Amino acid sequence: MGSIKKIKDMNNLFKNLKHCAAIVSLKRKIWRKYVEFSRLNIPETLLSFRPNSAGSYNARALLTIQAVEQTFPALSALAIKIGLRESQVENIDSGVYSAEENRAIDDLKNLLDASGSDKASAHNYHKLYARILKERDTIEALLEIGLGTNNPDVTSNMGESGRPGASLRSFRDFFALGEYIWSGYR
Repeated sequence: MGSIKKIKDMNNLFKNLKHCAAIVSLKRKIWRKYVEFSRLNIPETLLSFRPNSAGSYNARALLTIQAVEQTFPALSALAIKIGLRESQVENIDSGVYSAEENRAIDDLKNLLDASGSDKASAHNYHKLYARILKERDTIEALLEIGLGTNNPDVTSNMGESGRPGASLRSFRDFFALGEYIWSGYR
């Protein structure tokens, strides 16, 4: 019983010492000097998974970790569902495109840039979109989820320079759609 009381007393002592600035400062100095320590900037380290947003670091880090945890199981489930066993990753920037794909890529890039979207200027998403959607006359409807926001209280905001609805306007002009459906909230 005596050792349990000593442990409780030690825990109480440590809790009280956490409130003493001099002790905390000394602990940090010792920690930095004798313990190999590095802070991992999660969103900057895991670029492919980070949200393209201007939210707080903690919120972006949490979303980045969540994206990592969800991406691979989702891709695996998709591969099984469609019967794939092995797949190759393709670098969208070094792909070889047909003349039709190149026209679609150029047209979509011009529209995205003119509307103020960063999908072509910062992310090269236009190359993937245009490749998938190159036969634009056959597309009858398109669903876009999320218009973007500049609200700094929303984690996945676009930052001050973002233009909500920019891709909506671009896709509207890219396709001769009978129906364009979007979903978003503020």
